[in-house]
Amino acid sequence: MSAAAIFARQNRFIRLFEEAGATTPAAAVAPQQLGIRPSWIFNRMASAGVFIDVGDGRYYLDIPASRAFRSRRRTKVLTFAAIALLIFLLYLLITSY
Repeated sequence: MSAAAIFARQNRFIRLFEEAGATTPAAAVAPQQLGIRPSWIFNRMASAGVFIDVGDGRYYLDIPASRAFRSRRRTKVLTFAAIALLIFLLYLLITSY
């Protein structure tokens, strides 16, 4: 699965919880109620604190944690892109001589 597909699923999961209003422990829902099947992507987000387990298989979206998660993801992508660009420029510099 490509990074773009993973990011799209992560964004979809966050959007589904927001649209369902599942942003507090009292409003927690089972992911299956939102059409989310068990997956390593959801589990990873739960481990990162984006989705908080309240028991009985119900979760809610921690909005500050989801913003921090997206920010970290953005930082990682930009760092990777900068490193790739640097390597490409070094390659051009080395092969031009």
